[in-house]
Amino acid sequence: MKPVYLLFVLLPWCIACSRAPAAVTSLPVSPTPRPTATVVPTPLPTPTPQPTPTVVPTATPTPSPTPVAYQSSLSGVALDAPPPRPLAVQIDNHPDARPQTGLVDADLVYETPTEAQLTRLTALYQTRAPDVVGPVRSARLVDLAILPMHDAVLVYSGAAEGVTQALLAAGAELLHAEGNATAAGWRDWSRRMPHNLYVSIPALREVAAGLGWERPSVARPLAFGPPPSGGRRAERVVIPYAQGQVEFRYDREINRYRRWVDGVMHEDARTGEPVAPANVVVLVTEFWYRELPAGWSSEWSLDLDLSTSGDAWLLRDGRVYRARWERPAQGEPLRLIEPETGRLLPLGEGQTWICIVGSELAPRVVVE
Repeated sequence: MKPVYLLFVLLPWCIACSRAPAAVTSLPVSPTPRPTATVVPTPLPTPTPQPTPTVVPTATPTPSPTPVAYQSSLSGVALDAPPPRPLAVQIDNHPDARPQTGLVDADLVYETPTEAQLTRLTALYQTRAPDVVGPVRSARLVDLAILPMHDAVLVYSGAAEGVTQALLAAGAELLHAEGNATAAGWRDWSRRMPHNLYVSIPALREVAAGLGWERPSVARPLAFGPPPSGGRRAERVVIPYAQGQVEFRYDREINRYRRWVDGVMHEDARTGEPVAPANVVVLVTEFWYRELPAGWSSEWSLDLDLSTSGDAWLLRDGRVYRARWERPAQGEPLRLIEPETGRLLPLGEGQTWICIVGSELAPRVVVE
């Protein structure tokens, strides 16, 4: 029984071994990878540098000058309204009256010798109105020429009877600081009389308005303009007045002429500001004594010629110009003419100081 069992066990195994062997399926062979070609970038051509275009700056348009609607007839400065009539204040120049107040604010100043050989100052105010001006003193015959030239109202402390009558006969409008204009004047008792009378320009204009005298000026202006060609450099002028040597020294930093009297710099009594005009004119003319009726008698007053012509010097912008002064008519202002060419010599904008000297004093005036 045991061999039969073995046969049945081995028979299936022999049958299995006698079958053909199964085909062997080969695994796919992966192809050998080819080397990847290295891509060499084609160099781009170097661009030829182009010239940078030159940037032309845009021209800044030149601003048009602001048109000047109004201009001072005395100083040439621009104004927002028509210039008012000037107030011509008679200023004391006695040594006891110095230093004065308010001269730095005047547009125009005339300095004229008097009978005592002291000089009297006629200061004209148009563009500024200081509250204190003085000391104020009496009128002189020179005012007969100054007032109509500038359409001015005279401010004074009185006058000799003959001078007063001459002014009234000429139609001058007068503000007496201790008469019809008392409201605008006062005395400073820290100073001795008669060198202590002062006035206020704003208050004077109120008085003038009440009298119907305050209005725009109708005077023809002085000539103003840029520095003329020619002339020569000059740093100072010395005027040896008999009762007080006057000197103007040019200050380049401010382009003005500082005024000195008897070796002392002229400064404002209140502010200490130096008196320093932009223009200095030395005007040569003739003086004489004129007999004037005075009530039942007569009196003599010093008169002068400001109606024809004569020699002059103009100092401005550090230069001096020889000139001839002219006054074509009574209502016309003074004009400065270059003798060689006949051209008009203009003033610079700002204050002008006119020193009037006689022909005998003119040779001793020093300009250097």
